[in-house]
Amino acid sequence: MKYHCLSCSYIYDEEKETISFLSLDAGWTCPECNASKSEFELVEEDSEDESGIEDEKKSKIEEDSKDEYY
Repeated sequence: MKYHCLSCSYIYDEEKETISFLSLDAGWTCPECNASKSEFELVEEDSEDESGIEDEKKSKIEEDSKDEYY
């Protein structure tokens, strides 16, 4: 899972870290801006996947419309 800092947008990605976010000490702070753990929120994975799909669709539409003009 990923958590993002509401103060600076730093992403804590559990897949890249050695410890899960919920297991971090209560005194842990954001490495970028020193915000407390309470300033982080869970990133909704599904919405990221859907937006990625939408971006792919938009890119495909843009490519197709460019092809029509050439």
